[in-house]
Parts: sequence; structure tokens; C-alpha cells
Amino acid sequence: HLRLELREAIQQKQFNLFYQPLVHPSTGRVKGVEALVRWCHPERGYIFPDVFIPLAERTGQIVAIGQWVVEKACLDIAEWNRQHNTQLTVSVNISPLQFGRTGFLEGLNYVLEISHLSPELLKIEITEGVIITGAERTVEILKSVRALGVQVAIDDFGTGYSSLAYLTLLPLKKIKIDKSFVFRLPDDRKSIKLLEAIYNIAKAFQLEAIPEGVENEKQLQILSMIGYKLFQGFFFGKPVPTYEFLKRLTKE
Repeated sequence: HLRLELREAIQQKQFNLFYQPLVHPSTGRVKGVEALVRWCHPERGYIFPDVFIPLAERTGQIVAIGQWVVEKACLDIAEWNRQHNTQLTVSVNISPLQFGRTGFLEGLNYVLEISHLSPELLKIEITEGVIITGAERTVEILKSVRALGVQVAIDDFGTGYSSLAYLTLLPLKKIKIDKSFVFRLPDDRKSIKLLEAIYNIAKAFQLEAIPEGVENEKQLQILSMIGYKLFQGFFFGKPVPTYEFLKRLTKE
């Protein structure tokens, strides 16, 4: 039933983008945004991605949804940057199915052309699931993505079993640290040690490491003391619809 409704949702463009800020607390400035898709169901209101994304991945509909997300996010942020003379980056999650299909690179190129967004302001975020499905091909695709000028980040870093090996193979710029590590702060000593280790590894590989799921001042203080500089989480702002997000930015 939901499967048929999802097909209709794609045809009728029932999707919306919400944006969550990436913040530099030392200056309080928003440096970038992550685009998060929501399904605006005509009867049930907003349906969250954890409900419909797994279904869309099983049916292959994720490819059409994913391409729409990249397009909309790039058009929104390019427009915002033009109007306000800013250089916000935009991060978009790419599903394994979308990443692996032929035409993925052409799709990225097309979006950059129509939006006139500088390629280095677009970040694609992939999970380790993408890499595990075919490491050699993944490396080739990611090298082509980097050749376009687009940045690549690993999302939910630390939850897979093979993160470290891939740091030597992949042309990465950033790692997003899974919120399960941050959630245990400030009380869990082992999580602090782990976050220190990840920070040092990222530094050694010249990667920007961004902790996700920062929800309070104490977590932020510990992470800042370790050395992290850019953060994402409810403490800085929940994902909100475009107009609300832009309203917040305009106040800065």
C-alpha cells in the first residue's frame, strides 16, 4: 500500500527538503547545511525518512528521490548564496543504489550546470554500505566525483567494521562521526578516548571530522577541548523547512 503511495508521491512531487545547520561555534556562524528529505503525505502529514527510505531502496524508487534531493538542494543553496553573497556548503546523502547506477556522475554534472553551484560547495555523503558493495568501483567513482570538484564525506563514521582501511583508499575530505559516540558524553570515558583517537586519525589524514548529534553544552565543551571545530546537532538547530531555515540565517 505504502509502495503505491510512494510512487504517487514521486509523480506528484510530495517531497520537501529540510535543512540542518553545520555550525562553527567559535564564531557562531553557519558554515553549511545538510539537506534531509521529508515526505509530505496528503493525509498523514510529514513522514520521516526512516519509514520510507528503506522501502524506496527495496523498490529502486530511491534513485528518483535521490536525484530530486540533489537538484533541489543545489538550486536552493546556489540561489541563497547568490542573494546573500555567501559560500554555504550543502551536504546530500547518497544511497548505495543511487551511487552505483550508471548515470550517477552525469546526474551530478547536470545538477551543477543548472544550479551554477560551485562544485566545491557540494558534499556528497556516503555510508560504509556503499563502499562494501564494491570497493574498487567505489574508488573509481569517487575519484571521478572529486575530479568534478565535489567533496566526499563518509557518514556515520565508526559504526562499520572497516572504516580505517578505507581512509587509505578513498579520496575523502570529511568524516561525519556517528551520533552514538556523542550521545554517551559527558559521562563515558571510553567514548571520550575514542573521539580523541578519531580526531587524531582525521588530523593525520588531513580530513575534517564533524561530530553529529550534539545536543547540549557539555558535549560541545568536551568535543571542543578535543579539538573539533565544526558540529551538527539539535543544540545548534533541528532540521527545518527551507523558509524557516532561511529566516534563521537572515537574522545572523
